[in-house]
Amino acid sequence: MADHTRQNLTVTPWPAAAPLVVTSRIFDAAANLVATGTYNSGTGIHAEVDAINTLGAIAWVNPHTILTSLEPCPRCAVILRAFQMAHGWTIQAPARAFASNWAGAYALPDGIFTVVLNQMNISALDRMHYSEEIKSAIKTFESR
Repeated sequence: MADHTRQNLTVTPWPAAAPLVVTSRIFDAAANLVATGTYNSGTGIHAEVDAINTLGAIAWVNPHTILTSLEPCPRCAVILRAFQMAHGWTIQAPARAFASNWAGAYALPDGIFTVVLNQMNISALDRMHYSEEIKSAIKTFESR
């Protein structure tokens, strides 16, 4: 599926001089901007994760809309899907596709990972035993 999506994606190249700044904005049900996030290559935190982390766990349970300036990478797509399933979030991106996924660092705060882990259909015992391996698999996933 990822290969088919990539092959059928129309890409408009960025001008050489323009820096690529990936941002995410989160809106509440009344369309108020409640959190923003920016990609940080130094920390490995992606814009989506930064915005969700900035919003804070107390607010996660309410339905929100997250708008990203670039399609989410496959790793962020896993996280966004978990928030969609768990809390009724709406995801908006420029296209229904995955962005490029680089093998670099990927920050995944524990609280956000817990939402993902809770959406997996595995026993509590398996969660306890395999949570670090699952987190590592998400953080190191590369689309090819």
